Amino acid sequence: MEEEKKGIKISFIITLTIIVITLIGFGIFFIKKVNNAENTITGELAEDNKLSNKNIGDKINYSVTVNGIKLNNWRLFYYNDDEVYVIYEGYLPNSTNIASKVGLTQGEDVYSKYGVYSDINKNYFLNKLNAVREKDLWNDLLTPELKKAGATAKGGIDIETWVKSWNAKGYVELAINKMEFSDGTAGYSVLKEDNTNTSISGMLNISSDADGYGDSLYFPVVHDEKNVENPYYGYWIASPSSIADGYLMIATDDGNLGDNLHGYSNAQGVGIRPIINIPSKILQKSKLKEHTWDIKY
Repeated sequence: MEEEKKGIKISFIITLTIIVITLIGFGIFFIKKVNNAENTITGELAEDNKLSNKNIGDKINYSVTVNGIKLNNWRLFYYNDDEVYVIYEGYLPNSTNIASKVGLTQGEDVYSKYGVYSDINKNYFLNKLNAVREKDLWNDLLTPELKKAGATAKGGIDIETWVKSWNAKGYVELAINKMEFSDGTAGYSVLKEDNTNTSISGMLNISSDADGYGDSLYFPVVHDEKNVENPYYGYWIASPSSIADGYLMIATDDGNLGDNLHGYSNAQGVGIRPIINIPSKILQKSKLKEHTWDIKY
């Protein structure tokens, strides 16, 4: 009787051991399956997050408040492997006082809302726009989290990046013409690839490309003679013009890529559209909205 009980006990232990081993094995198998599935999903998301030309113009879900003014209209302007160029959709309001703080002159009277210029010289203006000597000039545009993530900011887009973005969208093909001045500095103008429609002044009108001219990514304000409430006619591009020393490039509301003297009286009618360079690795396509990207810190 005693021997029989001992045998039953041993059988029970063996059976229980087998069950435990089986459960452990099944658990390991299940975990591997889940991990594989998660890796597959992650891989798909990573692939889905790859930027392409079709993403140019997408909204960036980012907001920063400066001097009580919320700046939350940002769009993807261009990209490369490491970073994304994000542009403010309209003209930067002077009520933020950012332009004044960095050393530029804000417009007066009818130009007081957006107009920005410099009455010092071209190089001073360009250095301020591009934050050449003072890298943190435009840091008011960065939240502490975005700055910590490695983002940088400046006061305008350069003409090379402007043209790359435009061409990537498939609009009329543009090319850049570079000219050197006697002092060794350079200036730029833009022309069509077939070298047509460029005047002596270097002004190129591209409004004939209705799709491109109608794209607010490049022309946020479209010329309207009836709109007397809007005295602004363009925004500064952070590159020198080839027309003459002292001129900067501008994009005007009637579809011109041209130039304006940095301190000329009507320069007050030109606004600025700041740029934020964001590391591409922290951008993730939004799951809630189409054509929108979230920032993951």
